[in-house]
Amino acid sequence: MTKGASRPLFLFYLLVVYVLLQFSWWTYLIIDLNNQVYKERFQATEQNVVVDQQKSVLHKKWLMIGGEAFVFFTLLLTGMYMVRKSLQKEGMVIRQQKNFLLSVTHELKSPLASVRLQAETLKKHQLSREKQEQVISSTLQDIDRLDQLVENILLVTRIDNPNFPVACVEVNLSDYILECTRNFKTLFTDALVNTQVTEGLYACIDPLLFRSIILNLLENAYKYGSKEIGVEVLEKGNRVSIMISDHGPGIPSEERENIFRIFYRIGNEETRKSRGTGLGLYIVKTIVERHNGTIIIRDNSPKGTVFEINLPEHV
Repeated sequence: MTKGASRPLFLFYLLVVYVLLQFSWWTYLIIDLNNQVYKERFQATEQNVVVDQQKSVLHKKWLMIGGEAFVFFTLLLTGMYMVRKSLQKEGMVIRQQKNFLLSVTHELKSPLASVRLQAETLKKHQLSREKQEQVISSTLQDIDRLDQLVENILLVTRIDNPNFPVACVEVNLSDYILECTRNFKTLFTDALVNTQVTEGLYACIDPLLFRSIILNLLENAYKYGSKEIGVEVLEKGNRVSIMISDHGPGIPSEERENIFRIFYRIGNEETRKSRGTGLGLYIVKTIVERHNGTIIIRDNSPKGTVFEINLPEHV
């Protein structure tokens, strides 16, 4: 937790300790004062019946004080828990927003710097036709990266709306996945994508939205796993299964739920070497669920990660 985020939590704990000490002190004073009052009454009377009655009254007073103390203490603990949880959630949101700004800044700056350098190269140097084509091709790849980033940011703002429409078009999913992998290879020319696609599998999807699922998972495998990516499409009962695998370090089991949260990325953004914004997997899970599908994470063999999407098959 950062210094700025921990300061309110420290002040909160300090206030809680103060309240508890004051509560304990005033409880002691009330009980002690009550004991003194009734002690004086006991000494002032010599009738045993009256003494017994006074003791009974004292006992009831203690029960009343104890009951009120229990209610107050329970409410105090509940309030402490809720405030602490709220402060922790606020701190987490602040960290996620900071990470997002850092990552987006890096994601925008790198391709823009590359495009500028390539444009200056074309302007200042007399290059052969072959070199010009290489520079232009590299420039277009950087522009595609920027376009994908902007598309993800805009898509997040749209899919968060529960009324966002999702089309249902019957699509040859086998051909569709192969086309998406070809598009991915134009962005990452050094990626090695191994496909095992069963032909003739159909599903009802939104062709524009579903493209973001496949491209984000492929890019995720490329960045965090390895340049060798596996894509498999097969039939499982009455569902179609899409599996995208890599041979990277894998994802710890305790992080597998967290990585689907918006802006969430494993590690510290200030020391991270890999690119990313923390939007891709959030987009993937949200769109999959809008298609009445599920997504799970499995370990690859001998190492790596497998993202498995299961969709209802359209026969």
